[in-house]
Amino acid sequence: MGQAEVAAGRFWLGIAMIGLGVYIFLHAAELEYLLHWNHALFSFQGVALTSVMLLIPSAVGIVLVFLDPEGFRQRVLAVLPLLPILYAVVDAVRVRMIELELIEVALSFGLIIGGAALFLSSFGIVHDDR
Repeated sequence: MGQAEVAAGRFWLGIAMIGLGVYIFLHAAELEYLLHWNHALFSFQGVALTSVMLLIPSAVGIVLVFLDPEGFRQRVLAVLPLLPILYAVVDAVRVRMIELELIEVALSFGLIIGGAALFLSSFGIVHDDR
């Protein structure tokens, strides 16, 4: 077998092992999502700022980036309003873990670490000294 075939096999086996380990670990997670599009992200003195209100300046910034790709202000206007939305999404997600047995935790982390090692070795990042 050639070196490229071995690297491809390590790549796909690493991806499969990582996926299986993450599946076993996250199978015990319960997710709650509490955010809606018109949910008030921030409110100050009765004035609420919703996620839709933040998408409008971001859309204007994206249009301005296409009109003048070299401008710094356009890029800031495109990205800056998305940061509070990202914060609100992360804040709105609740993860509750149910009980896992020790063998499940060990198996999932072993698969993730072993899969990551195989995945990285397919790119030549992790070398074995033979």
